[in-house]
Amino acid sequence: MSALSPGRMNHPARMRPGQRVVVLRDIDNDGSYRSVLPGERLIGEGDRGKILGLGFQEERDRWVYFVAFSRERVVGCFEEDLMVLPGPVGGGSPRIRKQDKKTGGGGVGRNL
Repeated sequence: MSALSPGRMNHPARMRPGQRVVVLRDIDNDGSYRSVLPGERLIGEGDRGKILGLGFQEERDRWVYFVAFSRERVVGCFEEDLMVLPGPVGGGSPRIRKQDKKTGGGGVGRNL
């Protein structure tokens, strides 16, 4: 997929598939996961995952990153929900502490 948006703004994605990321805030189910009640937590602040791919939400002109987490769950996250971790993909690492993170915007769970 191209790093340029198919939308009107044509802004590049800041993250790439294969990068390790940490979630900066809790992400709750927006109704995309049928096995989880709407509003129930999908991924918690500090959880770590790997970007599998990305898509584009044309209505809001922004990127959606599909992130795989250790719970064998793929969740759609927005740029403001994630921080890229340094180092190679893979390997275990502890949850990030609250004082080590940036603050970000809200996110939604997306089922693939």
